[in-house]
Amino acid sequence: MDYTTPTHTTHPSEEAAEKPSILYIDNEEDNLVVFKSTFRKYFKVFTAMSGEEGLRILSNEPISLVITDQRMPKITGVQFLKSLPEDKDLIKIILTGHSDTASILDAINSGKIYRYILKPWDKENLKNIMESAVEELKQRQAHRKLVEDLKKENEKLEQKVAELTQKMNLQVNQSAKVVRTEQQDE
Repeated sequence: MDYTTPTHTTHPSEEAAEKPSILYIDNEEDNLVVFKSTFRKYFKVFTAMSGEEGLRILSNEPISLVITDQRMPKITGVQFLKSLPEDKDLIKIILTGHSDTASILDAINSGKIYRYILKPWDKENLKNIMESAVEELKQRQAHRKLVEDLKKENEKLEQKVAELTQKMNLQVNQSAKVVRTEQQDE
């Protein structure tokens, strides 16, 4: 028997299910490799070299966070993030090595970008930002669920009020008939 083998093993799919899924888009393959190797321990990392490839991944995977490089051929990071469907519930981050003021303002003013981070990134800082972003998404989802639950409960209450009102009106009508009948009998 091999005593160096761990007694508890984690099934790979269980481990991956616990990790938030992150999509990183950058047209430089080295950046993708470094990012994935740095963060795969904490997140389920998907990488793409183009916006088109990123869209394919987004349509097939439950992504929580999209991080994209700003400067890429064909489409900028901000343009890519703006093109995502509104119903996609995810956090969006721009990562770039260029401090392009116009694109920073565009990202902020569009109101759809969670953070704008300059390269080179610090591992711990970026990890903290991604964890905060995932937590923000969880809070948004919890809030949305609470609002939906409240709407459902409100609808139930309104239905109950309508039923009680109808029942009361029926009783009032019946009482009025009884009074009229009694008045006619007198």
